[in-house]
Amino acid sequence: MNGIEGLRELPQKYGMVFLVLSILLSLLNCFFGYKLLRLWTTLLGFLIGGVGAYLAASAFGFEMTWAVLIGFVGATVVGALSFSIYRFGVFLFTFIMGLGMGLQLFQQNETAAWISGVLLGIGFAILSVSYIRQIVIVSSSLSGGVNAGADLGTLFHVGGLWAVYLIEAVLVILGILVQLRTTKTKKKRY
Repeated sequence: MNGIEGLRELPQKYGMVFLVLSILLSLLNCFFGYKLLRLWTTLLGFLIGGVGAYLAASAFGFEMTWAVLIGFVGATVVGALSFSIYRFGVFLFTFIMGLGMGLQLFQQNETAAWISGVLLGIGFAILSVSYIRQIVIVSSSLSGGVNAGADLGTLFHVGGLWAVYLIEAVLVILGILVQLRTTKTKKKRY
């Protein structure tokens, strides 16, 4: 069994653990996304860099030990870039949130899910360069609220799609309000 097959078996073995972890991370993102932005961007950069470098090394035929080492170097470099180059990290973070939200909203139709996810991700990412605070607050509340609502619906076996949509909407609105209330805009000094 190779590494990818092992990853595919994890949700079946530990489904409830992943579901609860997903709910917790989604709620953190929904209510504290802007405050945790540096952490999220660094972790996301670390993950993307590591997986990308590992897959590239594996594709070039490196042995497992070297592929993991190259993956770790890639993770460290992209994670550091995401932390250091703030706008790069924000761009990456908001793109992934938009992508995830599109995939979650249109689960029934895979093509629509990917198209909407990519479009939402690109839209959030482009807007985030100019309006970091507002876009991060809205996109993290949307992404966190939609994902947490869907996962809570699954966990508690909520019947009916409209009930799940209502949970998602309440979480999104509360997330935006909490983040706007608990974060301050930086005043420009001349």
